[in-house]
Amino acid sequence: MVSAGRVSVVLDGPVEVGPEGPEWDRAGDLVRAGGTALLYAPLERLRTGRTTAAPGGAGGLRAGLVSATEREQYEGARALLERLARAVRGDGTGSVEWGVAGRPVLAGCAGVDVAVSCAEGMVLVGASGGGLIGVDVERADGMLYGSGAGRRVCTPYELVSLAKLAPAERDAELARLWTLKEAYRKAVGWGAGFPFGQFGFGPDGRPVRVQRPDGTAARGEEWEFRSAELPGGFRMGAALFTPRGAAVAA
Repeated sequence: MVSAGRVSVVLDGPVEVGPEGPEWDRAGDLVRAGGTALLYAPLERLRTGRTTAAPGGAGGLRAGLVSATEREQYEGARALLERLARAVRGDGTGSVEWGVAGRPVLAGCAGVDVAVSCAEGMVLVGASGGGLIGVDVERADGMLYGSGAGRRVCTPYELVSLAKLAPAERDAELARLWTLKEAYRKAVGWGAGFPFGQFGFGPDGRPVRVQRPDGTAARGEEWEFRSAELPGGFRMGAALFTPRGAAVAA
């Protein structure tokens, strides 16, 4: 967000984008100034008719070992990231590279951290010019509390909180927790080596903070989180780490 010539390092969005549009200019301005942007697009808006092989090597999707749906998701993610690189650079050029851990890097955009997530039919990217960012998007109807997913995802404190909700609300809350946890793991770079049951979040409607399994606070104000429903039955989560109180001149 821009105010009085300064950009606070906060999560801005999510904003729906297509291949072109004024949203890209705003996103590029925000990230160049040290702010953040969350951008999403249904895959149908990104289809170009091109068919290209998925990349090999460390962190890439290996050709022949992924489905057509996965290749389409990769192509959509790459298209969104390449467009983001052009917006951040502001000179009409830009490309994306893939790090050894599979994390995208915007070529020529030093100091910008990016993250990407795909679900069936949806792509979400996050970019920050002032901190570390992680994002996740999932189909909300895929999180079924009654299937036992709650025990795989939640801390003991979260399970108690879920049990207090009306049955119709539990699946939506589980999707919120799942996407926040995935986003946080991606931001800190720990991945599946950091089990969901070892950290949690408080109930919806309150400031989101990382919690220990017993519900006590674990992290401070240097972390910010955002959770939102997206069109088509999707849920997204984002996590941003910045030095406490960071702000940069626009």
